[in-house]
Amino acid sequence: DIGGCTDCGGELVRNQFLSNIVAIAAGGSYDNSANNNEGNNAGELYHYPQGVTTGFNLALDADGNVWAWGSDANVVPGGSHKPAKVRFDLAYNEDNTGTDFYTPFIVAIAAGRDHALALDSDGTVWAWGNNANGQLGNDDTTGTASVTPVHVVGGTAAAGNFKGENSANGYHYLDRVVAIAAGGEFSLALRSSGEVFAWGQNNINYTHHHENGVNPRTVMVAGYQLGQGSVEQGNPTTVTDDRQNRYAPIQVKGGEQGGEMLERVVAVSAGETHATALTLTEDMVSQEVYSWGSYQTGSYNCSAGWVHGCRECYKRNYMIARTATKINIPEGVTISKISAGDLHDAAMTTDGSVYSWGLNVGGALGNNGDHTVTNVNADEIPWNISDTVVRVLSGVGPAVNEGGVDYLTGVLDIDA
Repeated sequence: DIGGCTDCGGELVRNQFLSNIVAIAAGGSYDNSANNNEGNNAGELYHYPQGVTTGFNLALDADGNVWAWGSDANVVPGGSHKPAKVRFDLAYNEDNTGTDFYTPFIVAIAAGRDHALALDSDGTVWAWGNNANGQLGNDDTTGTASVTPVHVVGGTAAAGNFKGENSANGYHYLDRVVAIAAGGEFSLALRSSGEVFAWGQNNINYTHHHENGVNPRTVMVAGYQLGQGSVEQGNPTTVTDDRQNRYAPIQVKGGEQGGEMLERVVAVSAGETHATALTLTEDMVSQEVYSWGSYQTGSYNCSAGWVHGCRECYKRNYMIARTATKINIPEGVTISKISAGDLHDAAMTTDGSVYSWGLNVGGALGNNGDHTVTNVNADEIPWNISDTVVRVLSGVGPAVNEGGVDYLTGVLDIDA
């Protein structure tokens, strides 16, 4: 997937076909777990056979065109390993009664596991790729994939959703959007009003093995990617926890911010099965960070068996926030950027420091701490995300010494 180079041997290469690029994004998933289908290391979160790659890349040029390449044929026209132009000109404008085709000017792009998003200069959102969990947001409950971009709409699948001003023919788009983010199989949009809308997957199909790989089981659990908590809205459900996917946008709830819906948001970022948002305080002076969704490892010691062992180790390795949960960044710290990773998040401050929270898989939190991700209070669900907030140490990087500890400083940008 290196844009025209089919055998580059891991070398850094320049894409042979693109120029005037102003933004890039990479999507897809690769399962490289050593024992994802057997034994005590079993427990597959991403649901791809071991060693199978489904990757793609996006590039946005200065003329508002989007280019894609890689192995995911749902996202890349023809599944090309050379950049192919994403055909927005084949997308039908549903707001017109005729067959009006047009090409929007794209200003931002985002890549999920197997779908992609684009924001146009009119403030509307486009999506293409896999739609099995509603991640395209076009109100198609059949889950039909589309390599041709479709408009993200308000739709009927999200009860109580707003109706935008684009309402010709009774159809309406998600409008006034200023930022987008693509999670694993869900999507986010931030409107100019400071509201956040989400659509797509709202659960996790957790596949685990036990007794040395015998009798693998798959269980659907609530993922809370859409920030709806336990209150039903939109698609009907018969369970207390809202684990229903949404095929059209639904507004993220306020949670610990206090209001019914999350508001005063200035930035959003999406991880594999969770999201984070940067907001203004009610007095519009300071900033706060909120996260929601699931942080979950993909490896479990389930040798004790299904009935008790697997369920208990599942609890210990599973951290959730049903709705927007405030991240306890120290007072006096001003956050300038947030970034969501697969299992952890990071925030950069105006003075160039970095804070992180989530699961410390492989030392991802950067505090030189214990890499253990086990929740010792297994009976306390959810595991409080804010309990994991740490400040990133300097290592061999530029440092500022506070209280005898060297912390990372001088940071200009972050990406988790």
